[in-house]
Amino acid sequence: MGDEARDEELAVVNLEHVKRISDTFRPNTVKKNGSIQKTVVQEIWKNRLAPRFYSAMMSVMFPGDAKEVSFLSFYTIYKNLAEPEAEIVFRALTIYHIATIHEPPFNYEQADEYPNAPLTNIKAYVCDVITSYLHSIIHINMKEPLGWLELKASNSIMEGNLVAAYLLKDLESHRNEVSIGSLEIWLEKSEIYYTVSVELYLYLFGVNKTIDVKSLVPFPIVQTGKNSRTLMSLPDVLLLNSKLPKRAPRWTLAFMLDSRTGDWEKFKQAIYGKGQTLIVIQDSNGDIFGMYGSQQWVPSSGFYGNDQSFLFTLKPDVNVYESSGRNKNFQIFTDTGIGLGGTEASPGLFINWTLRVGTTSPRCVTFDKFWQLSRDLVFDIRLLELWVVNEVLSRKNTIIPKDYYNTVVMWSKIGQNKLANITCQCGNGGFNSSQGQIEETDLKYFQTSDESFEELGKGECAATQTSMVPSVRGNPHFRTTATCTSRIALGPETTPKLRYNYRQYPQDNYRHHPEDNYHQNPQDNYRQNSQDNHRKNSLDNYRQNPQDNHRKNFLDNYP
Repeated sequence: MGDEARDEELAVVNLEHVKRISDTFRPNTVKKNGSIQKTVVQEIWKNRLAPRFYSAMMSVMFPGDAKEVSFLSFYTIYKNLAEPEAEIVFRALTIYHIATIHEPPFNYEQADEYPNAPLTNIKAYVCDVITSYLHSIIHINMKEPLGWLELKASNSIMEGNLVAAYLLKDLESHRNEVSIGSLEIWLEKSEIYYTVSVELYLYLFGVNKTIDVKSLVPFPIVQTGKNSRTLMSLPDVLLLNSKLPKRAPRWTLAFMLDSRTGDWEKFKQAIYGKGQTLIVIQDSNGDIFGMYGSQQWVPSSGFYGNDQSFLFTLKPDVNVYESSGRNKNFQIFTDTGIGLGGTEASPGLFINWTLRVGTTSPRCVTFDKFWQLSRDLVFDIRLLELWVVNEVLSRKNTIIPKDYYNTVVMWSKIGQNKLANITCQCGNGGFNSSQGQIEETDLKYFQTSDESFEELGKGECAATQTSMVPSVRGNPHFRTTATCTSRIALGPETTPKLRYNYRQYPQDNYRHHPEDNYHQNPQDNYRQNSQDNHRKNSLDNYRQNPQDNHRKNFLDNYP
């Protein structure tokens, strides 16, 4: 590229960024000559970068024995690394120079003629970007990484290399060498690397001040005691948080299992209905792996969930196995345990109810390019962590049934009612029961049966049959079980005119005819005249409690 073309390229600059870089690296004493002094950069960067990366960056910025560099050259490197307007070939070439410590000038016109870079150098560069970003946010005392350090999470080159190797798995190489063209293709696809690198370079070049730096790792909230520690490294946490459908600002450690603590009942209490979760396991071989459930965990007789769930390994290698689209066998939560993917006979990952034994499989068609998570198909669990990564809406002023299986909280005719800010997980625990979830405001459910399961979209809620009522075939008005979380309590005061929806007593929620479904006062279930309460059979005569007025046979409710 000629000088005129290069000047034209540099003419498109972010003037605010130019000013911030200038203010950071050109104190008043050196602004007159327009250069940036090596000693100034050393003073600013030495505590912001991992040692290997610091050495490589300084060698490229100040080649040979150079003591200063022009502001234009300094800004050009920043722009190629961090500005979205930079052409991808310029970004790839700049990374090539840093990774191979190839001193300038950059020959943009002959980029295709550059010799291939060793794959190990590119891997080291990506590792350095990850660990340097984490090193930087630790250096400025951000609470998020400091919280993980208290849990003994490390930020070593070894862990960074494992994550870098995973991020580079799609980088095309030939005999462990990488061309500029292959690097360009990888840069266009690698969103995680790009996000981390931009955050690092914005801070490194002074564009983002300390207050502007974003934490890409969540803040850990610990509910398991003062001596808790995590199986994950900081690069692991960064990667897994980036793989979530939406990065979470905080994770809650809700349960830990070691050789002394933990049981199935406590685990169920910690995970049931809490939201999206990560389960991290270390087996007796020292391998670390786990699963992410994208929907709330609720008792189920079969698989449910969606394709945002995934399985992962962290040691000895880092891999994330995402949905293949070949089936919908995602989450399962029964009395025998909890799992993700595959089939009940051949699971992707299944944890036995003892929390001491788990199983994996050589193949799992639910997830793409899957390989068994542990070296042993049946493995012993040494340690286990349960993290709630995206909690459901606040449970304050919310009706939560004490008995999940029998309590009726809410039911609706198709398309009838709209309640704000509701998340409802409904289903029963009966044999072959079905279940579903709604995520928005329009409460709907449609006819179902014990043998069927229909996947739900937003705004849809499937009610399920219980053993207390006749078959639901042909009749959409039937009892349901539901767990609701809402910013608004569900009750008569918030749903005063829902004619068919709410009863003070759960057992009063079912009538054969819809017009009989609602009474504002429980005493209306009695008869105005005492003689109307008489039955030929004395056992049917009168109940002291209004909830006892309901009969299995509708005709027994009236004389």
